[in-house]
Amino acid sequence: MYFITEKIDPAVNSFVMKGLQPDSEYHVKLAAKNKFGMGEFDLYHEGVKTLDFDPVFKPEARIKGLTWNSISIGWTKPPKEVDPFVDYYKLTKRTEEQEVNNYHPADKFNFYLWRHLEPATNYTFTVAACSAYTRECGEASAAVFASTEDGLSGPPAAVTAACGHDNVSGMNFVEVQWGEPKNKFGQIEFYNVRKFHSCYSNGDEFLGSVVFYFQIQLRGHAQYVDADGDSQVELFDPEVKTEDANSRKTRFDFLKPNTNYTVEVCAVTRRKECGQVAASSCKMRQMPPAAEQLNRFQWSSDSRSGHPVFKLRMPRMSERNGRICCLRVIVVRLRRGQDARTLPHQSELVLSSYRKVHPHGMPGEDEDESWGAYIAEILGSNFMGKDVLVGDGQNVLSVHMGGCPACHTGVRSHLLQATKVAESRKRFAGREPTGLRERRRRAATAAASGSVLRPTELVEDGYLDPEANYTAFVELIIPDSPLVGRSPYMSPRRPGESVSSSAEGGRVTAVMVCVVGIMAGLIMVVVCLLVVLMLLKRYSKKVAATQGENCLIAISLFLHSAFNPN
Repeated sequence: MYFITEKIDPAVNSFVMKGLQPDSEYHVKLAAKNKFGMGEFDLYHEGVKTLDFDPVFKPEARIKGLTWNSISIGWTKPPKEVDPFVDYYKLTKRTEEQEVNNYHPADKFNFYLWRHLEPATNYTFTVAACSAYTRECGEASAAVFASTEDGLSGPPAAVTAACGHDNVSGMNFVEVQWGEPKNKFGQIEFYNVRKFHSCYSNGDEFLGSVVFYFQIQLRGHAQYVDADGDSQVELFDPEVKTEDANSRKTRFDFLKPNTNYTVEVCAVTRRKECGQVAASSCKMRQMPPAAEQLNRFQWSSDSRSGHPVFKLRMPRMSERNGRICCLRVIVVRLRRGQDARTLPHQSELVLSSYRKVHPHGMPGEDEDESWGAYIAEILGSNFMGKDVLVGDGQNVLSVHMGGCPACHTGVRSHLLQATKVAESRKRFAGREPTGLRERRRRAATAAASGSVLRPTELVEDGYLDPEANYTAFVELIIPDSPLVGRSPYMSPRRPGESVSSSAEGGRVTAVMVCVVGIMAGLIMVVVCLLVVLMLLKRYSKKVAATQGENCLIAISLFLHSAFNPN
């Protein structure tokens, strides 16, 4: 007889009796007990016989397939005699941080897909067969290992873009820096892949979360006013670079000025796709127009109201390289006999004032000693495409000159200078690498202060000396740039004259002499050709006559020998 006196929780409706003998028949009865005593037993209507064997089954698990966020596992089926006693399977997934169990009915397929896994992560799986009758599971299978494939990497950290300019080569560039992604989700090859190499784990070897490479993409966008005064928008095709996993910076060279540049950096894993993008932007500084545009300024002598003047033609210019704040007309009075070729470069020319260049205010006095350069006009960009009179005794009132200190005079100029310097220091504080930030701060400070008018550099477009030679050039002032665009020196000439100066006249005379010489040479060649043709014609006539006489003599000899053989 076998008795079980274990107390059973009254809240449950089933109980597993353990420790029974195999291949034995048992009768089961059950009674309830409370504080008043034991109730009547209920006897099961028939005996219950235990199995004559232990239905133990240890599955063999294997990996069937995997992706970047899922792994499929399978296992062997139980023998036929054990199969009726396997009701479900206990599936276990383990990582270094956690363990998760799932239960799979035995009447379904003998495989299971683990979903929503982390990319590039190592997992361990086991399978155990379980019985619903005993609510127990047998021995688990041997562990199998698998690693999910690489996923899309997270964004690189601390991406910065800094626009710069090389003063020696005149080249514009963008420096890009970044940090390693916090969530790499794979082995990153480079920092979008044009060429790549693949590297996968095998067996239980796990490569870990390593960046394969980085992709850096540069986009450009510029908005400006063209030479016709129309607003234009210029978009650039993206320029792409790839850098290996150990790189943390790169540089794009030979870029256009006055352009907003945006860089996008992503890490690429063995999945061969660009991960999450981190972006940064900067604006390339503005620069003066190209040299071919600056060479288009022209002037000519003229007179207005009885005063000798110059008429300066201001060409239309595109503001693609940068907005033009103003145009400063610099007039240079030359010494007697001086040529513009002996003057220093425009940037080295010391500027004076009209009254120092014309000391007594009356043309014609001390013309041998009075010379120098002064600012005659400061014009807004709205004067491009128009003619401006220089030396007419009055200054043009311009209102479209922006906030460039070099385009203003007096107190306003110096207030603008102080404001620009303060803004430049605030703009570059803490945003870029220290070295580049300091270089850009100095450049911005120079741009704000380098071209500001000194008190002695007054703007006055006074009357000109009709007996003196003058030259001139035009400065183009660009916002936030230390660079100043300058036209070449104009041809030296006197005001009020409609003909060129002696130097220019000498050059014209030389050209005329050259042209006359070429024409004379061509005439001589034609005469020589005619003489040669006449000589050839006479020679051909003599040759023809000689050949005719020889032919007649030969015929007469032949006839004579034919009729007189002896």
